[in-house]
Amino acid sequence: MAEPAKLGVTLAAVAAAMALVLLLAGLRRGIGDQTTLYVDRQAPVLVGQQGVRNFIAQPSVLSDALAGRVASVDGVASVTRVSEGYAMFRLHGQRVLSLLVGYDPGRGGGPWDLAEGRRPARAGEVVLDRVLASSHGLAVGSRLTYRGATLRVVGLSRGTAGWMMALGFATRSFVNELNRHPGTSTFLFVQPRPGTSPDALAARIDRAVPEASAVTREKLAANDRDLFVGAFNGPLLAMVTISVVVAIIVIGLSVYSSTIERARDYATLKAIGLAPRRLVVLAAAQAVAI
Repeated sequence: MAEPAKLGVTLAAVAAAMALVLLLAGLRRGIGDQTTLYVDRQAPVLVGQQGVRNFIAQPSVLSDALAGRVASVDGVASVTRVSEGYAMFRLHGQRVLSLLVGYDPGRGGGPWDLAEGRRPARAGEVVLDRVLASSHGLAVGSRLTYRGATLRVVGLSRGTAGWMMALGFATRSFVNELNRHPGTSTFLFVQPRPGTSPDALAARIDRAVPEASAVTREKLAANDRDLFVGAFNGPLLAMVTISVVVAIIVIGLSVYSSTIERARDYATLKAIGLAPRRLVVLAAAQAVAI
């Protein structure tokens, strides 16, 4: 504390090194969290076409009749149908990728937090993520074209800007019409009855409805993270490792230079009787404090 300028420079160097570590580690964690931000808010069990193990990477088509069979399985409290698919919007001369989710009004699967406007109620109405909307000058009342249909923005959602793409929401019947799959859904969100575990219910649905695949929300989200984050995992881990090594070197050099600069002080303390072990403890305490 006797030389505040040197202390400030040392602390700034250590803080910068640690900030680099936290930034890269947070980037890796954030990619995983944003990849599954929609699935993480849905029912504990998801049902898709047979063999499906990912929500946003594999095609899935389920008939509405199959949803009724799933609903009759013992332990099922409710079934919510959604139809989702990638939508490539053309905005300001750019192609913007979005995941368009169709849900039944009054049921689950829609936007969980509206920043402005209302939820879609009829064909042609859509709710867009507000980050996507602000990036392209869209607001409530704006119109855009997709697959020959005119979409009118009736609401802006908050917290739906996923990694690489934002979420959009419309009625399920309208999304089915756009995707040319009337009377179908891509996934069923299944809520178990109290006392029924998601794992047990998923196994029960697999036995009762063999042409479909039931997966717990945690397992499906983990599969999506492995698929999308796995491609970046190696480089990100290498960068985090390098930043940790750099942080250790910066801290080591800072403590070393600080100790060398006080060599005369340590020599004086030793001359008046301070034991070598106490000197080491003193230098180590300073390093730990920094």
